[in-house]
Amino acid sequence: MARIAGIKEHRSDSGKLKSITINIEKWGSHLEDFLDMIEVESVRKKNDFIGWDEFKTKSLKLKLKLK
Repeated sequence: MARIAGIKEHRSDSGKLKSITINIEKWGSHLEDFLDMIEVESVRKKNDFIGWDEFKTKSLKLKLKLK
């Protein structure tokens, strides 16, 4: 990942990404966008690519912890 001012990656000794620190003063107005991207990526990895309607349904079920 390219370095972006106000965003720092924290990696383990083996190089695996452990966490990311985001400067809220600089990027706070985009925090919801960051969180949405994380959610979309986690759903995509679990289910391969799906359509928008199916994504909304699965996302809602995940949030509500429904099967």
